[in-house]
Amino acid sequence: MKATGLGHGGLRLRNRCDWRIVNTRTRASRELLRSYVLVLANSGIRTGEANKLKVTDVHSFRDDKQRHNYRLVVRGKTGERDAVVRSVAAKRT
Repeated sequence: MKATGLGHGGLRLRNRCDWRIVNTRTRASRELLRSYVLVLANSGIRTGEANKLKVTDVHSFRDDKQRHNYRLVVRGKTGERDAVVRSVAAKRT
């Protein structure tokens, strides 16, 4: 996809099919950002800690009320600690 100049939304594309590609990429990017913000907001972890997370740092468990939760092992400026993502946030993402 090559931009030919400024136009609608700052980009003028060569044909209509190119808009579908842009819209698909934008939608995926926005969904990823939404999930990222929900995890940050509902777990209390910092952005630097979230960026360092690996798949092996995420552990699922059930609490006393049998709700599905996630425990994150985060490493940040205060050392290693556990953060729990509330079950409400896990349902939304």
